[in-house]
Amino acid sequence: MLTRRHLLASAGAAAVCAASPPADAQSKYASQPVHILVGYPAGGGVDIIARLLQDPMKAALGQPIIVENRAGASAMLATAAVAKAAPDGYTLLACASGEVAINHFLFKEKMAYDPAKELAAIALVGIVPCVVVVESATPVNNPKELIAYIKENPGKLSFSSSGIGNPQQLAGELMNTMAGTKVLHVPYRGAAPAVTPRRSAASGTGGTRSSSASRPTCPGASRSTRSTVRSPTSTRRRSTRPSSTS
Repeated sequence: MLTRRHLLASAGAAAVCAASPPADAQSKYASQPVHILVGYPAGGGVDIIARLLQDPMKAALGQPIIVENRAGASAMLATAAVAKAAPDGYTLLACASGEVAINHFLFKEKMAYDPAKELAAIALVGIVPCVVVVESATPVNNPKELIAYIKENPGKLSFSSSGIGNPQQLAGELMNTMAGTKVLHVPYRGAAPAVTPRRSAASGTGGTRSSSASRPTCPGASRSTRSTVRSPTSTRRRSTRPSSTS
């Protein structure tokens, strides 16, 4: 039997961690289906990572791996459910760094769990880049043009993210600070719904012109919402997006 709650994956800094179980318990796990809770709607970066883990985990454990989406409260609903679940290793959490590392400083006593005491890390799953995405009709082709466009339209633009306190919001706010811009943050209950409103922005029915999003969310969202990745938010170029001008 595993002795502590489990933290599974973190998009942004995707990690899997756990306390070491007794030696005799390791041979008995798993004897029933394993549930992975995701604090965001289907289609976002965290959800994609969790579902990519299903088949290899099923092969390794010999049990069904069930992904459950429990969106809400900056992913704290799902995280609290895992924190309060039986510490037997059958309720895991796929998460971004917000609900396990950032929210603790933002929400403090409003949180229903203590990530340091009630969650145990298992392993690093992957590093997910954060990118700036704009509606394709927006007249910008690179970060420099985006900043100029923002300054030419003060108070008129907003950016969406998957929720308050997540790395995507912090990346957008960091851009505001570094570029001297004032773009309003509009939080959503996940990355997938966060990129959708930009379609209505182009049609004149409201919505946001840009989004700070995790890279896995963007390919499908780009096809459905006519959006374009304009820049990664890190200083390092990656093989999946070597240029910040396209």
